[in-house]
Amino acid sequence: MKRGLVCSAAIALAAAWWVPAARACKVDQIGEPTKMSPTTNDALPTNGRIVLDRGGGLLRGEFGDSLLQIEDRHPVLRSEHERVALRVVETYDRRDGTTVVLTATHHLRPSTAYTLVFDPPVEDAAPATWTTASSDDRNPPRWFARPTAEAPVYRRTDCGVDSHVAVNVPTADAPWIRVEWRQHGERRWRASLNAPTDGQIRVWLPLNERYTLKLTAIDFAGNEVRAPGPPLDVVMPSSEVAKRK
Repeated sequence: MKRGLVCSAAIALAAAWWVPAARACKVDQIGEPTKMSPTTNDALPTNGRIVLDRGGGLLRGEFGDSLLQIEDRHPVLRSEHERVALRVVETYDRRDGTTVVLTATHHLRPSTAYTLVFDPPVEDAAPATWTTASSDDRNPPRWFARPTAEAPVYRRTDCGVDSHVAVNVPTADAPWIRVEWRQHGERRWRASLNAPTDGQIRVWLPLNERYTLKLTAIDFAGNEVRAPGPPLDVVMPSSEVAKRK
């Protein structure tokens, strides 16, 4: 993960180091369109960030690598008055795609329409125009309670192995949750950027191991706050137990 000013980026939910042996399925072979956050219905803070995410395609294949080189496409926010270059401040690799976090090289003008453009263009990214807010956003998101983990899930699908844990994330004003995790006995932390759905995120983890998870809520301006309470302790079932279920 590459870090600039803080935040989370990138965003996203499984480890590049874990690719289960399974036959390829359509999701692995066909890249999904690049998704952008915030949506154009949201006001972009004048100190805001833009997250690009692309799922589908194996990480080291045709689709997975392209966003990692997004700076080669010279991303710019263009208004009637100026062109503001964007730089990558964080990148996240995952099993089924890539997430990158972009920030402007200087503050944007308030109440101004900016359009994201690339040179050369990103073919699968629809044009996006945001109107900026009236000022910077310096207020971090809020946690209402400690995050909690559901029972781990293991199942086989046409796309391979689904081995994950759902985590409840009771927050306000937090479009992204950064998850940092490590296997017990290891020193290295890995990270992903996740967009909550109905107050939950999913973290894909291999079987047979015990993990420690740290969660951080992040908003559109990159303000962040660590989850209250101690890190989560998650025990993934053994492969033998998973087979019996």
